[in-house]
Amino acid sequence: MIEIEDFYIQDIIQRQQDVGLRGITDGEFRRSFFHLDFLKKIKGVEVRHGAFSTNFRRDDGTELAFEPPTMLIVDRIEHIAPI
Repeated sequence: MIEIEDFYIQDIIQRQQDVGLRGITDGEFRRSFFHLDFLKKIKGVEVRHGAFSTNFRRDDGTELAFEPPTMLIVDRIEHIAPI
């Protein structure tokens, strides 16, 4: 799976460069939630999965299970690394 993602991420970056875009992006394909990257670098914050779940219904009626991450404050919050 990673190899396929790598291929298409490189492809879309090349396409952006080919048309002359000065600012390009990989589309953040591997990022699940923008804010988690920041919260994971704060001491005292813990990210857990499975504490909450729900289902979404697609247009065709099928359901898709979803377990978003839950952030918990588990200790004194401290800035210990660049975010």
